[in-house]
Amino acid sequence: MAHDPMARTGHDPTAAVLRLTARVIGVLAASMWIVIFAASVFHRRTQSFTFESAVLTVLGTWAAAGIAIAFRHELAGGVIAFAAGCAFAVFASLAAGRNVLLAVLVSGGPFLLAGALFAASWYRRRATGRTPG
Repeated sequence: MAHDPMARTGHDPTAAVLRLTARVIGVLAASMWIVIFAASVFHRRTQSFTFESAVLTVLGTWAAAGIAIAFRHELAGGVIAFAAGCAFAVFASLAAGRNVLLAVLVSGGPFLLAGALFAASWYRRRATGRTPG
């Protein structure tokens, strides 16, 4: 008889790893944008609030909210974070003058990845009928 790690505990270790990885990536990415926003608020420049900063503020808030929601509701938060990552990627591709690929990967990539991992964790738990670990 093969050893089944879920047989005893009822938890799916793969879903737990996916969820933990998504949480770490999501929190780090959201924290990065929160620090950037806070720094821009406290560092007064001649241009205080531009269209670009307004869009980034909305996208950052949207992405951070998706990550926060995903801690309780993996699929809903994952979809929100993924959509915010797509929006970040599109905005970065339009706003970046040079190094467009780098701008897209840095701004949207972490939220795309975290959202996909949250959704994969949710799907894995549904497919195996297991509870969160």
